[in-house]
Amino acid sequence: MKKNRILTTALIAAVLTFTTVFSVSANGQQESGPKQTTLSFITWRGDDSQAYDMIIEAFEEANPDIKVNVEYFSGGTTYDGIVTTRGMGGELDMYAAQPGGQLAAYVQSNFALDISDQPFIDRVMPGAKAAATYDGITYGVSQSTSTMCVFYNKEIFREYNLEVPSTWDEFIAICETLKSNGVTPLVAGLSQPYIAQNHYKMMAGHWMPEESPSHWQAINTGDMTLADEPFASIMKDIEMLFDKGYYVRGVEGVDKHGAASLFAQGQAAMDIEGAWRTSTIADIEGAPEFGMFGLPYKGDPDRKIHIVHPNQAHLIFPQSKNIEAALKFYDHMMTKEMQAIYAEYANMVPTVIGTPVESPVTRMVTEFLESTEGVLGPNLSNTNNEVQQTLYETFTKVAVGLDTDTVIAEMQTRIDGIER
Repeated sequence: MKKNRILTTALIAAVLTFTTVFSVSANGQQESGPKQTTLSFITWRGDDSQAYDMIIEAFEEANPDIKVNVEYFSGGTTYDGIVTTRGMGGELDMYAAQPGGQLAAYVQSNFALDISDQPFIDRVMPGAKAAATYDGITYGVSQSTSTMCVFYNKEIFREYNLEVPSTWDEFIAICETLKSNGVTPLVAGLSQPYIAQNHYKMMAGHWMPEESPSHWQAINTGDMTLADEPFASIMKDIEMLFDKGYYVRGVEGVDKHGAASLFAQGQAAMDIEGAWRTSTIADIEGAPEFGMFGLPYKGDPDRKIHIVHPNQAHLIFPQSKNIEAALKFYDHMMTKEMQAIYAEYANMVPTVIGTPVESPVTRMVTEFLESTEGVLGPNLSNTNNEVQQTLYETFTKVAVGLDTDTVIAEMQTRIDGIER
C-alpha cells in the first residue's frame, strides 16, 4: 500500500510537471506553453558593457519570457559583414549603427525596420530622432549624444597662467609655452584611426558645418578629392602638431586607454579625445582637476562650438522573427530610468527628455554642450567600405607625421582605383 502511494505521488508530480510545459487545445492537440524568446544584438560599444548589463538585467527581470544576448564587436572581420551575414541568416535581431553613411547603407539594403510610429520616439530630443531618420522615415533614435573635445589639466594651466584658447593661434601658443617649459603639450590615442578623425572633425566644423552631412559622399562619387579644400589645409595643420613635437614621445603607438592614463598621470597637459572618456580619466587614481574645451580653429573667435556626436542608434532587422520583443526592449532602453544608467556608466548625455543626471563628470559634459553652439561635423561615414578604410588610413598617416602631400597623392590614387 505504501509502495502504491509513492508511485501515485510520483505520477501526479510527473503530470503536473508535464502540464506546465504543454496544454491541450480545443481540438485535442497538444500545445506548448509559454516559451522564452531570445533576442540577439551586436554593438561595438564594449566600453559600455556595464551599462548594457544593468539595462538588460532590469529588462529580463520585468520580462522573464525574453532573454537578451548582447555581443560586443572587437574586430577580426568587418562589422558590416557580421551584421549582413547574421541578419540575413536570421541570427541577429538588433544591431548598432552609426548615424550617417553607415545607417543609410543599411536602410538602402532593407536591413532596418521603420519604427516611426513607436511611442518612445516622442520621448527623445529632436536631434536624437533626426540622427537615425532617413528620407523622412525613422529607423532608430540616437541612444545618447556627446562631442569631441580637448581635455586640459587645470593645475598645469594655472601654473603657467594659461587660459582656454579661443583661436587656433592661441592653441598653438599654449603648446609652445608648455613645450618651452619642459611640459609635453599633447597626447592622443593616435594608434586608433578614429582619434585622428576627431581632430579633423573639430577643425572642419569651424569651416563648413552646412556642407558637412554629405561631405564624404562627395569623395565616393568623385565630386571631391583629398587635395581639395578644406581637407588639404586642415591635414597640414594636423601634421604640424606632430612635426613640432607637441605630442608625447611614441604617440603613434598610444591607444585611447594609454592616452587617458598619460593625461591623468600629468605626462601631457592636454588629451585630444571625446567627452565619452571623461569618466575614464576621472576614475584613474591621482587624476588632476581637469576641464574640457572644443578644439578651436580658423574662423570666428567669438563662436564657441562643439561638434554634435550622436551615439549609435539600434536598428531592428525587418527579417527578425522577434520584432515584437525587440520593440519592447527598445522601449525599455528609452525610458528615463535606463537612460540615466547609460548616461552614468557611458558618460554620455542622455537623449530622453527629462532624464536625471547625477554624475559630476556627466554634468560637466552636459554643461559644456549647453554653453556652446552645436554644429554637425563632417560626416566621415561612407557607403563604400574600401573608400572608408582608405580615408581612415589617410588620417592616421598624416596625424603621425607623414608628409601630407605625399599621403594625399597616394591615397587619392588608391581611391580612384576602387571599383564602385
